[in-house]
Amino acid sequence: MTRFIRTFVTTAILLMAGGCSPPAFDPPPHPAQVSHMNVVKKKAHIDNAKSTLKIFRASAQDLRTRDKPDELETLSEEADRYIELQVQPVVRDFEASNNLSTRLEIAKLQLLCGLVYLELDNAESNIYNLLQDMERRYGDQPDVLNASIDRNDVGFDTISDGMRSLEEWSSR
Repeated sequence: MTRFIRTFVTTAILLMAGGCSPPAFDPPPHPAQVSHMNVVKKKAHIDNAKSTLKIFRASAQDLRTRDKPDELETLSEEADRYIELQVQPVVRDFEASNNLSTRLEIAKLQLLCGLVYLELDNAESNIYNLLQDMERRYGDQPDVLNASIDRNDVGFDTISDGMRSLEEWSSR
């Protein structure tokens, strides 16, 4: 049953990205206005962004296995646009970055961005910049770097494990 659901979701995403429907992905043309959100709404925004990044990653993996470089390039452009308009505003938000309940979620969101970059072959400069930002933000915060996280959420046991893996994978 889960295989059917995964296949259905992947097919739907690919059809949208492939042009069989209206524009593939159309986030609002302006960056998300997270500074005006309360913490609960910011957490919901982060959860939505994480879900969307997971879909981008799964779609990229599927396109790669089916050897679709043109579609992968289109998906890469859409992912970059999404990250800039929907993810970066919450990552840059002062309150979200300093709130105990959202700080770890933002770190996980950043790791997901790195995984998307890897799948889309946007690894070198994007991952380097991402890791530099994460090191600057969390380098002196062992509570964030070493906090146990659900491996099913982003694929790592801790933020520091994820950062280390991204660095290793991007340097290959």
